[in-house]
Amino acid sequence: MTQIRGENNAGVALLCDNNGVVRQILDDSLSAGEITAGQSLELALDQGSLEKWRAFLDTVLSKGAAHGWEMNLAVGERIRSIRFSANATGDGIFVVAAPTSAGIVKIYEQFLHVENETVANEPLTRPASQ
Repeated sequence: MTQIRGENNAGVALLCDNNGVVRQILDDSLSAGEITAGQSLELALDQGSLEKWRAFLDTVLSKGAAHGWEMNLAVGERIRSIRFSANATGDGIFVVAAPTSAGIVKIYEQFLHVENETVANEPLTRPASQ
């Protein structure tokens, strides 16, 4: 699991299926302990955010992305207002949540940096001769 350090970078990055069930927790530097792999992310949201969460998922699935949605998430012993962004992937949804829009951007940048390093370090393959 990638850990993104610092209060300004604290957040959550998840891979979910199309129903919002968490497949993998990529980062939880926000310490949102209510989020559990194998369970719907809506279980970590307060009751007042459930309808918004469903609309958020519908938007991601119909448009491919949703950004800047604010919902209430259980963090430790309290409920915090958190911003959510997500992008549809080939087989699910990549969800990022952080207290600020700047925090979301930093998390996306961190994952893009890791992805770019991975691609840069892969050996070049050549097509087989025909």
